[in-house]
Amino acid sequence: MFNEMFWITAAFILLCIGIARPVKRQVIATIDGYTRDVTQNLQVAESMHTEAREMLEMLHKEMDTAYLNAEAIIKRANEDASQIIAEAKQEAERIAQKRGTLALQRISQYEENVLQNIKAEVISMAVASVEQKLGEGLDKSMQLKIMEDDLTTIKKVVH
Repeated sequence: MFNEMFWITAAFILLCIGIARPVKRQVIATIDGYTRDVTQNLQVAESMHTEAREMLEMLHKEMDTAYLNAEAIIKRANEDASQIIAEAKQEAERIAQKRGTLALQRISQYEENVLQNIKAEVISMAVASVEQKLGEGLDKSMQLKIMEDDLTTIKKVVH
């Protein structure tokens, strides 16, 4: 009634059913393991993404703070430079005034020396003139008169 083919087929079907259950469990366990791994990797990736986003926000805040600090430093440097320029300008003006004053003093001293030299020359010339006139043999009253006139002239020139 049942031939060999039937028994081979039946044995094969039973063997497949007997093997299918453990293989099915093993396949399901393997797939579940992969699913757990993928789920775990997704959770790790999501937490890393969240951390990266937080770090990015923190870096943006630090960058904004650094930008504000840089602006403050630049502003302070400009103020300091303006102050230094103003002080240098005042110092240059002070030095120029001092040098101008010294130059005017030197000019004044030079003028005074020139005037003293001229006065001395005039006095020498007047004395020489008086001596010459006295030496020409004028009478004494005339010589005194000429001397008085020359002295008056010398006083006018000196003062």
